[in-house]
Amino acid sequence: MGSTVLSRSTPQARRRAIVKRHCYRLLVVVRTATIAFVVGDVGDALNIGSRRTC
Repeated sequence: MGSTVLSRSTPQARRRAIVKRHCYRLLVVVRTATIAFVVGDVGDALNIGSRRTC
């Protein structure tokens, strides 16, 4: 039986992974800042939301 394999080239896959990572990071920052804003004040929310963790 014939089956076709759909694959992306390496540069395209790498670009997609980078965009995906940045979108997810943005979502996490917004969520964290929103929760901190509800609990505390705007300065603390922005500080917590923009903190890098790796």
